[in-house]
Formats: sequence, structure tokens, C-alpha cells
Amino acid sequence: MVERTLRRIRYGGVYDQVGFGLHRYSTDQRWMVPHFEKMLYDQAAACLAYTEAFQVTGEAFYLDVVRELFEFTCRELGSDAGGFYTALDADSEGVEGKFYLWSWGELYSLLSESQLRLLKEYYGVKEEGNIESPEGLGKMNILHAERSVEEYAADRGVDPTRVKAELESIRRTLFEARSRRVRPHRDEKILADLNGYMIAALAKGSSTMGSREYLNAAERAAGFILTNMKSDDGGLYHTHSGGVAYVDGLLNDCAFMVWGLIELYQATLKTEHLKQALILNDYMLKHFWDDANGGFYMTADNSEETLIRPKEYYDGAIPSGNSVALANLLRLSRITGNTSYEEKAYALLESVGAQLEANPEGFTQLLCALDFALGPTHEVVIVGERRSQTTNRLLEELRRRFVPNHVIILREPYDEEIAELCPYTKDMGGAGREALVYVCSNHSCNMPTDSVGEVLRQLGEKVV
Repeated sequence: MVERTLRRIRYGGVYDQVGFGLHRYSTDQRWMVPHFEKMLYDQAAACLAYTEAFQVTGEAFYLDVVRELFEFTCRELGSDAGGFYTALDADSEGVEGKFYLWSWGELYSLLSESQLRLLKEYYGVKEEGNIESPEGLGKMNILHAERSVEEYAADRGVDPTRVKAELESIRRTLFEARSRRVRPHRDEKILADLNGYMIAALAKGSSTMGSREYLNAAERAAGFILTNMKSDDGGLYHTHSGGVAYVDGLLNDCAFMVWGLIELYQATLKTEHLKQALILNDYMLKHFWDDANGGFYMTADNSEETLIRPKEYYDGAIPSGNSVALANLLRLSRITGNTSYEEKAYALLESVGAQLEANPEGFTQLLCALDFALGPTHEVVIVGERRSQTTNRLLEELRRRFVPNHVIILREPYDEEIAELCPYTKDMGGAGREALVYVCSNHSCNMPTDSVGEVLRQLGEKVV
């Protein structure tokens, strides 16, 4: 079901077949006609889902979608300064979807006869239009496929590689033509929480596909937030626009940025990212934590005073700050060995237990964190040089596989700071080898090994 859903999203009208990126939601049961707004948070959520689908199945299709989504996000929502803008509006020239729709006359003027035939057969475009068009636009089409290129090619008895190449040629022609239209308005606010979400997606996706370009984009965005949206007391502002940061940061801003920084550490193993995640996480515990009942308030105790301090757990269009913070606490506890983070995580779970039991489908992200809490979990500590062959082979294997509930720590010989942040690694020696790996669970470590296959076996992975 998951694979069918992800594939139908990619083939359907809710996905921009010309310029990539997800529209906000579908307005019909066929997922053909969307609400045309494009939100940063939808791109982030989709990237994470398609990345994990690749890790589970090994099918390149899913990683190709991640690349497309990254391309769209960086091209259309990326700012020159590094942060990501919030959204593209649904309408242009006062008409929703006008930028994305095609009349038969336009297509006829741009494409060859054979290309038009392929467009009709694969994307279902028609001379009379294939949707109920917005008022004043006439008969319009949206590109919408019912099946994969491979299925289409098999039915026609043609080479799928040639079909893909022709569809890509058509896409480029339409993209160039569309670029001359009046574009939808872009909401150029940079929001700390949504940027943290996108940073997490970029870090995880880029490390899985081995893309330095998109990992750089994640680091630039994190650098922008930490440089331009940090408050004097060490917290975050919520919004940056017109060169000014404003609005006191909320729980989501801190929680999502910590998530992004944790993913950046897992992708780069640069100690600075872990350090910044811990600083911001500790700020969140100091100013958002409910000492009496557990869990995090939405607002900080040092922000503008309100009549009430709400506390939300429900996962909606984006995960709740409490759900994200729960996962952060558990992962940071495993990375650093700091059990106080784990104690806070269990206090948070206790505070939401009754709601979770009554309505579990409303807490999907929180349930992912609960799965981590229940375990088993593993800490993979690599002692040695990051450029060593063993280190690189292990990281490549781990990042391309779906190995849930593990964290990676790199302790290089000259990195004293990581030993301070993760004191349980101090006595882990490399035994004179270029890299030695310790797989730990429940505060106990196995005998170290320099065999990638053995590490994978200890993590419960099948090794061929």
C-alpha cells in the first residue's frame, strides 16, 4: 500500500510533472486536480518518505523522486542567502492553476506529432481538455499518468528507455515554455521550523544518494538560521523576512531545527552540528519544558506573556513539536550517553499516554519516536579516520539501507570535543587500525570489529 501510494502521488496531477514538486493536496479522488499551492513542508515530508522507500526497496525510482524534489525546492524556494522560503501561491494572474495548465493549442504549437501522440497516450491530454477548467481559461489539460513508463512501454511493446528519453525531452520543452509565463507569487518568509524540517530531509536524502550538492544546501540553510535567526538568549526567532528576524520562537522552531542538526550530524559526522543540536535542545528543555506535568509548551517561559501556554501533541499537516522533540531526546541520549534526555523522553510519553491510547492515529510521528523508545536501538561508534576505507564502506552501507533506530558516532583520534560530548567513547581504542567499529545497545558494547559485514550482522541486517 505504501509503495502504491507513493507511486500514484508521483504519477498524478498532485505532482508537477513539468517542474517537479508537490502541490498541497488533491481536490478529487483520482488525485488528478490539486490545490496548486506548493508548501515547503510538503516537499520535506515527501523527501523523507521517498528516501526511506528507497532504503527499504532498493528501487531507484524513489531516489529519482527525491532528486526531483530537491531540484525543485532549491530552484524555486531556495534563497540566495541559504534559507528556504515558505511557499508558492496557487494562482497567477488571479486564476488558480493557470501557470500549470495547458491548452491543446499550446501543446500543438510546441511539440511534434509523435510527441503529441505520446502525451495523449501517457498523460491523458485531450483536445477538449481533461479537467473542468477554471473560469475564463477555456479547455485545459493537466499532465496526469495512470501508470509507470515501464508499464506503458510493455503494453505498447516499445523500449522504456526510449519512452523515458522522449518524455524528458517533452518535459524540458514545456518547462522552457512555462518559464515565460507570469509566475505564482512566492511567500518569501523564512521560517525556522520549516527550514529545520527541510534541512533534515536534505541531510538524510543527500547522504543516501551520495550528493554533495544537496548536503551543501542543507548546511547552508542551517548556517543561515543559526547566524541570522538566533536570539540574544540563545533561542530562535520564528520568522526572517526583509533582512530582519522577528516573532519569538515557538517549540516547533527549536524542535525542528534540532532534528535538522541531528540529521546533519548523521550525514556529515561533523562535531559542530551535534554541538549546536545539543545547545538548542538544552535551551528548549530550559524554556519550554513543563516541570509539573511533563512535555513541552508551545511558547517559552521567557517570551511574550500569554493568557495560557498551550501544549500540543497532535500530528497534523506537519508533526507536532512534542513528537519531534521526543525523537530528538531519544536520539541525543543514545548519541551522547546522557540518560537525563531519556528520562525527559519518558516523562513526555507519560504526559501524552491517555491521548495516545484513545486516538493513536492522531499521533503518527510520535508513534515513530515511541518505536525508537521501545527498541532495540543501536549506537554505532566508529573509531578512526573519516576518510578510511572501512569508515566509508560502512557509512555507504548504512545510509543506503533501512536500518531503523540506530545512531552513528565518529570519534577521530584528534577530535577531543566529541569525546567530551560523548564521554562513553573515551576509552574506545582503535587498536592501531585505520578504523574500528563498536556496536552498542542498552549501554553495552560488543567486541569491536573492522568488518563491515560483521557490523551489519550485529545490527540484524542480512549480509550476502
